[in-house]
Amino acid sequence: GSIGSVLVERLLEYPIQSVRVFDIDEYALAKLNKKCKDSRLRIILGNITDQERLSIAGDEIDIIFHLAAIKNIEISEFNPIETIDINVNGTVNMIKMVMEKKPKKFINISTDKAADATTLYGNTKQLGERLTSWAGSHTYPRIKTATVRFGNVIESRGNVFEIWNEEKSKNKPLSITDPTMKRYFIHVNEVVDFILVGLLSA
Repeated sequence: GSIGSVLVERLLEYPIQSVRVFDIDEYALAKLNKKCKDSRLRIILGNITDQERLSIAGDEIDIIFHLAAIKNIEISEFNPIETIDINVNGTVNMIKMVMEKKPKKFINISTDKAADATTLYGNTKQLGERLTSWAGSHTYPRIKTATVRFGNVIESRGNVFEIWNEEKSKNKPLSITDPTMKRYFIHVNEVVDFILVGLLSA
């Protein structure tokens, strides 16, 4: 995804042994591999609902960042079973893999929509946060776990800026949910900085 790709590029700036990227999107993986051109990058095609494939991907890993999710509000509301399968059951699979492989740290990426959740997406991410906290206190030897929350990312795929840019290009008025609402945005590089701070704090 948008954030994961920038995170991978940033991680490769450090003297690390390797970065494994586990994703179901073949095109995105090929694009990332071509862009980075780094022998330390390991591309793994798979789905987090596949426990066996996930277990292979997590073998001998020190740090795990969990960014997989169905995040579009409208799509998640109309596809609740698939959303729960990825956002909840997929996170359960991640936790099981963490408890089996015992990395040093597990960083779960969440959203401000998990606070006082009113949508299916927000509720599934809140469950992911609780699972992450639970895993941190139920592993031996103790694995450090943490959740990093943030709001709307300007450069992320499928956000409101894509809609506004399309409307602007067609000389249409910009659509808004409510005239009194406020939206807060953050740049993807700031998000990655925030994730790495969370990693150091965990």
